[in-house]
Amino acid sequence: MGLRAADLAVGQVYETVLGNPSVRAHGLLVMNMTGTAITDYLGDGRLTSFGGRFVGASWPGDTLRARLTVAEVTPESVRFDIDTVNQEGTTVFAGSATGRLDSEEERV
Repeated sequence: MGLRAADLAVGQVYETVLGNPSVRAHGLLVMNMTGTAITDYLGDGRLTSFGGRFVGASWPGDTLRARLTVAEVTPESVRFDIDTVNQEGTTVFAGSATGRLDSEEERV
């Protein structure tokens, strides 16, 4: 069953009654955007693990930035700590990801 315009309208009313500015952006959208930032950095087919938790709400119109911090590097892989923040610097997603590095033969 798909999402209908009526569902959004009811959701919009419900969210504003709760005091929120709008319908929240779905967490999977935030995670997908964060994952895309990771794979853009690592390259296709190199992401081996990715996970985290949603720690804040995202709203339509928010500008999200994924900050990747290298936490560990081995000859085979790199592990990042991830912090996705909105335009106010508030963290909305926190997690980690691991990616495969090229072997010496693949780099030549």
